[in-house]
Amino acid sequence: MHVRHRLEQDPARMALGPGAVLHAITDRIVDTYITMAVLCSVLVVAFRRIKWL
Repeated sequence: MHVRHRLEQDPARMALGPGAVLHAITDRIVDTYITMAVLCSVLVVAFRRIKWL
């Protein structure tokens, strides 16, 4: 679910102001970054194994 939709579903959080919105955006970026970093790490290991075969 996108950040905007999550925030729209939680009016109390939106009422906290721009800081809450910034926090939600930053949280999403960090979660996505970690997922992509793990995926890249797996791909690097796989490519290294293929190269050495």
